[in-house]
Amino acid sequence: MKKSLIRDTFFIISGTVIASLIITFVGNILLHDGRTLFYNYIDYIYFVNLPLFVVGAMMFITERGLFNVFIYSTNKVRSVVSSKYRYTLLESEDVDASEMDEFLKNKYLYADHQFDWTMPLFLGSSTLYGAIILVISLYYGI
Repeated sequence: MKKSLIRDTFFIISGTVIASLIITFVGNILLHDGRTLFYNYIDYIYFVNLPLFVVGAMMFITERGLFNVFIYSTNKVRSVVSSKYRYTLLESEDVDASEMDEFLKNKYLYADHQFDWTMPLFLGSSTLYGAIILVISLYYGI
């Protein structure tokens, strides 16, 4: 597990760095905006890394169960209000009507979500943001 976490995090970091380099060189060739190559590279690495960080953070929050209460309460209210939804749920999941509340709790409230790429995405993008902050502070002498 630890070797795959380190390997996957390295792939995330190196892929982001390489993609940012390619975008930087193509952007400098096409745009000619007068900014330095270093400035553009830091700018593009930030924007390439941003979706990875957001997806990793959302997967991290989902794994920890923050949305489970919302999903459970929505399905509980829906099963009480809509008899069609309740009937469909009873038929599709093969659950007795007296066990509906316990079934919804087990399926949604106590659900265990696991994603393989959560920690590599979150750690890799966080490491890159830390490196960006360090490089910018060293470059500008802050």
